[in-house]
Amino acid sequence: MPADFIEQISGLLPLVMKEFSRRYSNDISRGKLTLPQFYVMDFLFSRGQARMNELARSLSVSTAAATGIVDRLVRSGCVIRRPDLSDRRVIKVGLTGKGRKLMESVIRQRRLNLEEVLGQLSVREQDDYLRILKRIYSIVSDFRKDEIY
Repeated sequence: MPADFIEQISGLLPLVMKEFSRRYSNDISRGKLTLPQFYVMDFLFSRGQARMNELARSLSVSTAAATGIVDRLVRSGCVIRRPDLSDRRVIKVGLTGKGRKLMESVIRQRRLNLEEVLGQLSVREQDDYLRILKRIYSIVSDFRKDEIY
């Protein structure tokens, strides 16, 4: 692999990530969410509800750290804790109506931002980007399988 390729990627990737993060952070700050809170709510939005250890694993943080994030979301009225019906010792976390509405708004804005940026690529470039992004995700997600939580 050419050194120039690595240098260009290592220079460009943080810049692209910073710009996307800036766009998302603006959207998230309008909703009064931190990025970790958004990640929790996004996980719950797609999964419905989850145990605390599942949230911690998805964030790559300790259960105590995930609990702190969830505590703040409970206080803001965005998530609720419920006992698991099959095992009352287990607590599950889920979105409230307010949390679901907020996520729908943030996701809608995220989609508009992506359409604005990626819409400037040709169909072929979009296909190539998606194929490469899926491949890279496959590689990096294999690394996570070896991590211990």
